[in-house]
Amino acid sequence: MRKSLSGFSLLEALIALFVLSFGLIALASLQLKSLQYSQSSFQRNLALQQANDLHERLWASACHLNELDFSGCANNEICKQWVTEHSSSLPEWAGSLQKTSAADVNPIAYNIRINWRDTKLDATESFDFQVLLPLVQCDE
Repeated sequence: MRKSLSGFSLLEALIALFVLSFGLIALASLQLKSLQYSQSSFQRNLALQQANDLHERLWASACHLNELDFSGCANNEICKQWVTEHSSSLPEWAGSLQKTSAADVNPIAYNIRINWRDTKLDATESFDFQVLLPLVQCDE
């Protein structure tokens, strides 16, 4: 009578090792993507905070919004200060402010746009923030 052999053959061990290594590579890839998307989320959150900052600056100047020039940030003191403070926060950062409604419409609509380069995902990102501010007449 012949005894049956038990245990793993070399081929079975190599197949198990291959399956295990494939799984570990997949987990490492998932970790890398997770880090990339985490960085992208951080940058998008930073852009949101910067847009909120400009929104609050506009609210603080609500009495003088009709006097401001919205043809570009270089002609608008509020926008110019905002760009100066935030331009180095993200790679290739660019911010803009546009009035998107007529001057006599109440509330007045503004569009805040922030563009930057996401180096982890190798893509250009853009964030648009729509703001409505009431037309305020202030006595000084």
